[in-house]
Order: sequence, then C-alpha cells, then structure tokens
Amino acid sequence: HEEEYMSLNLRNRKLEEELVTRKSAEADMADKLLEQQHKTLELRFEREQSRARVDRLENRIVELELLVESPPDPGVASHCSENKKKNLEQVVEGLERVILQLKADNQKYKRELESRCDDKELKRLKKKVQDLQAELTSKVLRSNVSKGEVMKPSSSCELKVNGPLEVRCVELVQENKKLRAALTDLEDEGFWDEVEALQGRM
Repeated sequence: HEEEYMSLNLRNRKLEEELVTRKSAEADMADKLLEQQHKTLELRFEREQSRARVDRLENRIVELELLVESPPDPGVASHCSENKKKNLEQVVEGLERVILQLKADNQKYKRELESRCDDKELKRLKKKVQDLQAELTSKVLRSNVSKGEVMKPSSSCELKVNGPLEVRCVELVQENKKLRAALTDLEDEGFWDEVEALQGRM
C-alpha cells in the first residue's frame, strides 16, 4: 500500500498549500475591508454635505417665491430669476456628481466582496480533510489487520504501530488533525459579520 500512502501524503500537502493561500486571501480581505470602511465614512460625509446643500436650496427657493409674490421692479424680478436658475443648476450638478460617485464606489465594493473566501468553500475544504483522514485511518487499520497486528490507543492517546510505514501513516493522521484545526481558525464569524454588515449598508 506504499503507493496509496504516497498519494494520500501528496493530497495532504496540496490541502496545506491551499490553506496557506486562503489565509493570505483572508489577510488581504481584512485590509480591503478596512479601506472600504474609510471610504464609506467619506461617502457618508459627502452625502451629508449634499443634504445640507439641498436644504439651503430649498430655503433659497422659499425666499425667491416670497419675492415673486410681491410685485418688485422689473429689473429686480429679472435678477432674482437669473440667480434662482443659477443656484438650481449648481445644486443639480453637484448632486449628479455625488450620485455617480456613489454608484461607482458601490459597484466596486460589491465586486471586491464577491471575491472573498466563501463560507461554503471553507466547509468543502474541511469536509475534504475529514474524508482524507478517515480514508488514511481505514487503510492503516486494514494494513495492520492483514499483518495480524492490532493498533490500540496508548495513555497519551497516540497509536501504537510497528514499522516505518505505519509510523508515517500516523504522522499523516496527526498532520490532518492540525490542518483541520487551522481550517477551523479560518471560520472567523466576526470578520464575515463585518463584511456582510458593510455590504448591507451599501
């Protein structure tokens, strides 16, 4: 069964490499999340400024309407009408710029969030490691049974084995356990909650 053990060992190494890649992706996503939070605060500030400009415009419109209701001189009426038109155009242009920027930033954030490590993919990887460990343990047991050997847990919960091949099999089992523990560390609910909360606000 040496070829089978070598194959399992290779698969185990690939899983370890995949885990390292996912940890790196998680760190990158955390940095992007922090950057997005800063950008969100900036966009909120711009939105508040836009609201303040709209409020000033509404007050100005009320003032102009009051002036229109009273019969002013023709020259004054023409001047008020021109000022009103200019104010309206400036506010509308400002609002259009803010809206376009908000839409562009929202689309960018959504694309970045969709590229993060998915929870389903993490579960799939964890299940793959569990299956590999079960398969490896089963092969070790079958190998010992065929040789008339019995593997029993010792006081330290380790397996008693005979021969270098069995020792390597047990080492593979232990490596898989460490890999499963590392995958569990990746399932940080707090981090994904922040991502989902940020996506919900957008």
